[in-house]
Amino acid sequence: MSRWLVVGYGRAGEVHAAALSRVSTAVVAGVVEASPEARERASAAGYAVHSDLDAAIKEARPDAISVALPHDLHEWTVEVAAANGIPVLVEKPLARDAEEAGRMVAVARAGGVELGCLMNYRSYAQLRWIRDIVADGTLRVHNVVVEVNLPAAVQVPGWQTSEARAGRGLLLTVGVHYLDLLAWWFGAPERLVADVRGSFDDAATALIALPGDVRAAVSMVAVAARGAGVRITLSASEGTVVIEGSRVVSSPEGMTPPEPETEGADLLYGAGHLEYFRAADRAVELGRPFPVSGDDGLEAVRLVDLWYASARAGGWVGYGE
Repeated sequence: MSRWLVVGYGRAGEVHAAALSRVSTAVVAGVVEASPEARERASAAGYAVHSDLDAAIKEARPDAISVALPHDLHEWTVEVAAANGIPVLVEKPLARDAEEAGRMVAVARAGGVELGCLMNYRSYAQLRWIRDIVADGTLRVHNVVVEVNLPAAVQVPGWQTSEARAGRGLLLTVGVHYLDLLAWWFGAPERLVADVRGSFDDAATALIALPGDVRAAVSMVAVAARGAGVRITLSASEGTVVIEGSRVVSSPEGMTPPEPETEGADLLYGAGHLEYFRAADRAVELGRPFPVSGDDGLEAVRLVDLWYASARAGGWVGYGE
């Protein structure tokens, strides 16, 4: 039975703890949280609560650490985990920018510990199916359109609207999911041209050139209505695949996706976290890398940096330049 320490008990931390509690081979050995209100919620949920990470590590003796803190604290937590020789899984985005993410990867590697990034979208069976049929040539995609409608900045609570704490706006806090999916499905983008408007990335658009002569148009808009909506359309030689949220709602004749997950669908962000933590716990037990590595998390943040670089330059920029 793997012992996990959950660091941070805001919205994401609650999901981490709830998901881990449903993994039959894992136990939440403790929660680290500074906020009195959040500490009270964690205690009411039945978790042992700590206010100090070092003390919690000594008392809980975790096999792994799950981090759900504001972005500016991710690097510090990885440093503590590496110093104690404990694998550490960080909620996306891995860091506020690629430079910070690179330091985290280096610290984990020097400490000989596994570093992971919780990109829960990769855990959905139907989105894995897309990757598989693209990789084996069953679906020959030419164009992708990603449309993301997000809550307005005034509806986003607390630290996420602070550039110092969050690093950036919606591109980093949410958009990183879809950049990661594109790179996971098709390979690292070759170049892109992008624009960003508003103090919280209220409107962000990009044209992205992907390997295999695939072109993607991505738009993210913060709207007044509460809630978010995501629609991804893949146009291929075989027909069109339409994804809403994490589910395939339309696919070419003869291409049937696997059934979507139902267990864990009641979690705040859906079933992906439960599936990810099951895989992450197996990795901890076997001493293997997490399903999405720190290097993967670094690359996703690097793509966000590239988007901003194009917006500043006012033209195309190449990956790795």
